[in-house]
Amino acid sequence: MTNKIDFLEHELDVNALIQGILTISSIDPSLGSLSVKAKYSTLRTVFLSNLLSLLKPKRLKKIYPFQNPTDFANNINMVDTLTFGTPKYNEDIFSSDDIALILTNTEKMEKGLATFLRNKIKNNSNKFFVALDESESNEVPRENLSDYLIFSINLDGTRHKDLKKVTINRKKISEAKENLVASQ
Repeated sequence: MTNKIDFLEHELDVNALIQGILTISSIDPSLGSLSVKAKYSTLRTVFLSNLLSLLKPKRLKKIYPFQNPTDFANNINMVDTLTFGTPKYNEDIFSSDDIALILTNTEKMEKGLATFLRNKIKNNSNKFFVALDESESNEVPRENLSDYLIFSINLDGTRHKDLKKVTINRKKISEAKENLVASQ
């Protein structure tokens, strides 16, 4: 049975949670970060696919736990430069708008990368961060990273048939954004 919690007078399942998270993150993109605890499986793949289809990012980028923060700055890429014989540069993905970043194996992430990403999440205004925790035990994303992940979902105990097609009301989101701007 899917994880359900009595929340006020409503049942809250993974579908309702993701709908709420995406709605809130769409209204205020600075809240766009989600920790997903789930082992690598078809269920997790379907969940991420559904999530990304709702986010509709222009770009998707995976970040691996062994990468160096300089991989994401507009620096010279020595490996590609030596391989191709002409200067090649890394792309500064954090200067891009409307991008979804998938942080893989966050429980194994190097401290320097976790600190770098924490600062990017903290100052986020137009990116959606999905931190994947694939641990087998009680490991959690690096402390300095997990403190800044706004939302968290645990897919343990969720069955494939429990995942339903989720929609978000883009018209209401647009109205809420306008109201938010008008009230400031």
